[in-house]
Amino acid sequence: MSEPRRRPLALLATVLVLLLVAGGAAFHVRGTWEVGHTKLVETVHVTPELTDEFRVLQVSDFHSLPRPEQVDQVVEIAVAARADLIALTGDLINTHNEDLSSVERLIAGLREAGAPVVAVDGNHEHWSAQQTDLHALYEQYGVTLMVDEHFAYLGPWGRAIVAATDDHFSGHGDLAAALDGAPEDAFRLLLTHSPDVVGKLEANGIDYAMCGHTHGGQIRLPFVGAIYAPGRNFFPEYSKGPYEMGEATLFIDSGVGVTGPKYRFLNQSQVVLHRFTSA
Repeated sequence: MSEPRRRPLALLATVLVLLLVAGGAAFHVRGTWEVGHTKLVETVHVTPELTDEFRVLQVSDFHSLPRPEQVDQVVEIAVAARADLIALTGDLINTHNEDLSSVERLIAGLREAGAPVVAVDGNHEHWSAQQTDLHALYEQYGVTLMVDEHFAYLGPWGRAIVAATDDHFSGHGDLAAALDGAPEDAFRLLLTHSPDVVGKLEANGIDYAMCGHTHGGQIRLPFVGAIYAPGRNFFPEYSKGPYEMGEATLFIDSGVGVTGPKYRFLNQSQVVLHRFTSA
């Protein structure tokens, strides 16, 4: 091959390498930023079973967030959301934790929002030796841990049934027990950690379920969505956002924290304000 032909090939190779390096650097910068900055996402669900707006703030998959300034950011969002109820949908801690100081900072801050706070366990709570310590923090700060049970929540919106199950992914959870004795003529909201309950929602009269667990895949691509989600393998069917299941809706929150690689891409750390309204 002559020297003149080698030069364009060498130039092309150099350009490709530079593009790969630049792309990798951009991914690192953006992926790190999305992990460290939490945003508020709002979603609206219309139901004839309520007479006024019912606002529920969901905080999921906190995973012992290690940055105090970001914990304070989550608290500021929660206070500003003016929620009627705050729901912690599991995995506030990791399987292994140095301490629970960041979780305590979160819980103490959420109490400043003035709304009742309820919680369900996720798989990491069940796998952690500090599950009992977390439950003690709940009791200390007036957070209600719900395990396969429900309560009626009355307000200007009318009557909502707030049900919760333990974590199905880790082999816990009993939806039938959670709804035992619950009236059918009311808006039925379900709190749970993983989307594994998806096939049982419509048959049990659930109007709206909110969960987490998947992290939205953490890394998402345009036109593809999640590449991988915990326990759901590659390109999961259910990863993030709302899914219609007949007359039931399942909303999967991609959550606040991360596990594994410390990156999010096209999938920023978030908390969700669910607005349930009659119009």
